[in-house]
Amino acid sequence: MRIDRAAAVAACLLAPLPAWSQAAAVPTDTQPRVERTEHPSVSHVLAKTVTQTAGDVAVFMTVFSVGTGSLAAASVLTAGTMVIGTVVYPTNEYLWAYFSPNTNLSTNNKTFDTSASLWRTTYKYLSFKTAVLTSKFAWLYLYTGSVVSTATMGTASSLALPAVFFLNSTAWDWYDWHAAPSAPKDSLALR
Repeated sequence: MRIDRAAAVAACLLAPLPAWSQAAAVPTDTQPRVERTEHPSVSHVLAKTVTQTAGDVAVFMTVFSVGTGSLAAASVLTAGTMVIGTVVYPTNEYLWAYFSPNTNLSTNNKTFDTSASLWRTTYKYLSFKTAVLTSKFAWLYLYTGSVVSTATMGTASSLALPAVFFLNSTAWDWYDWHAAPSAPKDSLALR
């Protein structure tokens, strides 16, 4: 009889427990936010390459014409250096867009983050610069045959080009932020 009473008491006490142990309902509007990114685009990379190339040509023609004293020699050196940059720059840009896409877009309902843009640009520049410096110094030495001329012109152009790169990349990030379509402010779908 004691067992019957114990079973009855246990049944009465345990009956409401499944309801008490249910998790609270999670509102559906608090899904984790996934930032939208810019997808790699060959045409976008080519447009960025054109503006980067224009800035590079201006720097190289100035440095090489002063360094050699000849517009013809400056033209040859600039052409050779631009061949190197025209291969390395778009390759670097596309690899960055593919492996580390830009999330600094207006579709993420945030203001333009200059700091994030500059840090990302710094990392992109360092990967780009490593490949270009080696190739450029080799080309300058092959053309001039002079260690002093190579060191002087290579260093001078190398000091000017970061400004061109940062200006170009940050300007494109700013453009991408303004050109991206606006997203509804109340919801961003998960990808």
